Amino acid sequence: MRRKEIKSIKVTSPNGTDYFYEQVPVVIAFNGKTSYGTSLLLVYKRNNFATFFIQSGVYKVDPKTQEMYMLYRYAQGMDIPTVQYYIHRRGEENTFILCMTASNMALLNSKLRKSASRHLTEDPVLLKQIMDGDLGHKDIDLIIDTFLESTKTL
Repeated sequence: MRRKEIKSIKVTSPNGTDYFYEQVPVVIAFNGKTSYGTSLLLVYKRNNFATFFIQSGVYKVDPKTQEMYMLYRYAQGMDIPTVQYYIHRRGEENTFILCMTASNMALLNSKLRKSASRHLTEDPVLLKQIMDGDLGHKDIDLIIDTFLESTKTL
């Protein structure tokens, strides 16, 4: 079976934790509108309104905790280890990149602001915190949790 034929898949770690991957059309440009393909992305967090996905280079199982974790292998001097976060809102055709995290990489907060201004509009207080620079790419977990809490009744 080819990856593009998979709609979704559940992976269970040795300790019984389930991880869900979904095949979604992705827009990888922060200001883009068009998807040029699909990706099999790990569901990170969701509510009835939005699903957040996370993507990294390699997924491994920790031998002690039996939990899955992300590992990014890269060629030093040729690549930068990054983790991408995507958002899919109910009713939208595509899944959009929201944030990228990496150490020592410039302009990540400006890319987050650009994407947030398009995809986090349902929470104006959170959006203002991002636009004012109070929250940035290093706060992505707080941003996601806050957005999911504020949209849980939508």
